[in-house]
Amino acid sequence: MSIRNSTATWKGTLKEGAGTMTIGAGHYEGPFTFASRFESGEGTNPEELIGAAHAGCYSMFLSALLTGNNTPPKRVTTTAAVHLEAGPTIARIDLVCEADVEGVSAERFAELAAEAKAKCPISKALAAVETVTLDANGNHPGDEGFDANNIVQWGLGDLWFENIVYGNGGRIISEDGRTFVAASDQNTIDAVQFLSDITHLYQIHPNAQQTSSMSLGQMFETGRVAITTNGRWGVTGYRTNLPFEWDVRPNPVGPSGEITSYMNQEDCTFAGWSGSVGLAIIAGSQGEMHAEEAFRFIEYIAGSEGQVEQAALGFQIPNQVDVAMTDAFLQPDQAPANAEIFLEAARCESPGPWTQTPLYGQWFDDNWWNGVWPRVVVDGVALAEDELAEREQAFQAGLDEAWASLD
Repeated sequence: MSIRNSTATWKGTLKEGAGTMTIGAGHYEGPFTFASRFESGEGTNPEELIGAAHAGCYSMFLSALLTGNNTPPKRVTTTAAVHLEAGPTIARIDLVCEADVEGVSAERFAELAAEAKAKCPISKALAAVETVTLDANGNHPGDEGFDANNIVQWGLGDLWFENIVYGNGGRIISEDGRTFVAASDQNTIDAVQFLSDITHLYQIHPNAQQTSSMSLGQMFETGRVAITTNGRWGVTGYRTNLPFEWDVRPNPVGPSGEITSYMNQEDCTFAGWSGSVGLAIIAGSQGEMHAEEAFRFIEYIAGSEGQVEQAALGFQIPNQVDVAMTDAFLQPDQAPANAEIFLEAARCESPGPWTQTPLYGQWFDDNWWNGVWPRVVVDGVALAEDELAEREQAFQAGLDEAWASLD
């Protein structure tokens, strides 16, 4: 493939100096200054050129997809609004596209528009720029004319409530597992409310109706959702099935600036829920009938050789640290590029709250999944603070009964 060259020269200090940018072999040459970039001075700036490149790339890619759909466009016009914010950093790029094309449904056009956004080479190069919810007209939530019923891509997909709670310094139950604390812990209340607000207030997460025909997992795999939550076990399928480049990042830290890390480790920078796999010989099973062979199999799977084999498949973090820290797990020649984040997750994320109490499903599930979750998160008809407070006694009574069952 070709190599394209551009040149920029800057002379002088940051604020008093000036520069010139030249594209290719002099096809464009323009001045830029501190004022033209950070204020409203005359001249161009790097962000405008990034925007032009992104808009041009997107228009060409969408045209190719529409042509491949047997609906070639007469015209595709794209405007890229590049948001330069404090840092300085490019916080986001808004793409607004208008196309003159016949014979394609609005739904199919939305699918192709999302695919072009994910696959055009400039989008891939700008993958570090925040991905946000985008409607078919290129508008984002909060923009004038944003159409919540015609969204091409949502910013957020599946979010595990434990990750959001722990990532905001909250807890569902006390550390000894005896007290339901979610109703009185402000960090937890705020985290649960956030899970509702992303759908009903900010409109960056699809609602129940919008996921009725396609799961959040499917929406991520087809580019309809930009960010999702998954474990290492999802890597094998992603490597095979995702039609776009992807990577992993740590769970977000909430506005409290606090986290609930495993064993309260102070050097952790993020938190969440971490699952694990256990192997056992079940009484009355074929494993018990062939106990010696079953034990040797478990011994192999849990040993370094078996851990390397499982890591090679991409779905497990080795339980042996010396294996996990090697390329046998990190696999730098394959996605994700930042696999070391999984290692930090294994160290800093906590087991789910169900590991801290007996009979968790009996005292927790009905009040949470049939009460708090649908009313606050799914339907948005109640505030997290009110619903948790209303059910606090029921949660605690069930928890007390669970512990009493051990007496």
